[in-house]
Amino acid sequence: MFVLSFILACYYLSNKNILTQKQFFYSSSASLIVFYFFFLFRDAVNIPITDDYGMLMFLTDYVHAETLMQKWQLLYEPVNECRIIIPKLFFLAAFKISGSINFFHMVLANACALLLLCYLLFKSVNTGKKEILLLGFLFFILQFQGFDLAFWSSSGICHYWVLIFMFLTVTHLWSDKRNSFFYAMLFALLTAFTFGNGLLVFPFGVALLWMRNKRMHALLFAVLMSMVLVLYFYHWSHPRNPWHFNPLLIFVYATGFLGSSMQFMYSIYIPVLAGLFILYIFVYSTLRKYYQTSPVAWSLLLIIITTAFMTAPLRIDMGTPLQSRYSIYSVAAIVLAIIMIRDLIFKSNETLSKYVLIGGICYSFLSGIMFYPEAPFRTERIANFVNAWKNGNPLTYAPTGIPFYADVYLDNAINARVWAPPDNIQHHLK
Repeated sequence: MFVLSFILACYYLSNKNILTQKQFFYSSSASLIVFYFFFLFRDAVNIPITDDYGMLMFLTDYVHAETLMQKWQLLYEPVNECRIIIPKLFFLAAFKISGSINFFHMVLANACALLLLCYLLFKSVNTGKKEILLLGFLFFILQFQGFDLAFWSSSGICHYWVLIFMFLTVTHLWSDKRNSFFYAMLFALLTAFTFGNGLLVFPFGVALLWMRNKRMHALLFAVLMSMVLVLYFYHWSHPRNPWHFNPLLIFVYATGFLGSSMQFMYSIYIPVLAGLFILYIFVYSTLRKYYQTSPVAWSLLLIIITTAFMTAPLRIDMGTPLQSRYSIYSVAAIVLAIIMIRDLIFKSNETLSKYVLIGGICYSFLSGIMFYPEAPFRTERIANFVNAWKNGNPLTYAPTGIPFYADVYLDNAINARVWAPPDNIQHHLK
């Protein structure tokens, strides 16, 4: 309520011409960012959560590795269906710089990556007065459903940075500036080895360059794609997940994935409707040849939609698409769809911007009511676990947050001097 009151006061001053619209946007955005970071600082703690234990094990094994080949094999080893070499290097760099891994710092790094993603998405809005629209987008992005991903350090790095690298790859693929093709190849490599869906930029890039009559660049990109695929799947050691090819289930899963940020009470109906709306806007924009006027926004939405449909056959038997850690793709898709609606239907009219701002405020408020309690509850649970582990008391594992044998991972990490338990967790205990 304090943040909303501050924003309303700024809006009133801007209407009275005391503040310009840009000053209103910057002051209001700053208050929302401070609000978001306040809860990050309050609820983040230097304790691994779920997938972070895998990174802790990687660093422990890396410290004990004696040869360069052993260290490379640890970097190269797949995690689930992905070779996440870039996130591993990110953790390794943080470890080398500070001498031990601090998951509290990694959570803050994830938040900064999210702000960078916000900036790149905002660049997709090209025309007209856009400050109110961008503020509405900020409410959609900096909301508490995303806390599930923000606190999972390793997962957050994968999902935030793969979208950032996708955006940069697509931007340079469409650019005619000097050295743009070189940067496109570089960012494509980073995208591919950040998360599994990053591989999608290669077939997309080949098709795009070919259609733009850059045939030599398309062939070079195809050669790079072939080399990456060989490197990616060579000596694949991860067991293959069963595939499911039920067209109806795939369609429901994909649309639910695209609209997953619209879930409340973990119901699939609203997300599926939101996903259908995103698909409709994409098809409509394609028929209107939107890719000629805003190619980056159109391309990024295409890749996100393809991600949803490629994820479905692998994940149908592992639960619903309403995983909070995937909601960043849904939020990005919704933001891009709104940009398309603004450009194609409202013609940069400010009416839509005001509706988006009101909708963003309501959405942020509802997501706070629905999802924020999970953050302090999870922090309390993992703090209680670490406190019991430190004091030699009986341990309680949890499906999300504390995997089985977590105490073994923590013991090994301490013995390898990779991680040290935090001292200031008393205020998180219950």
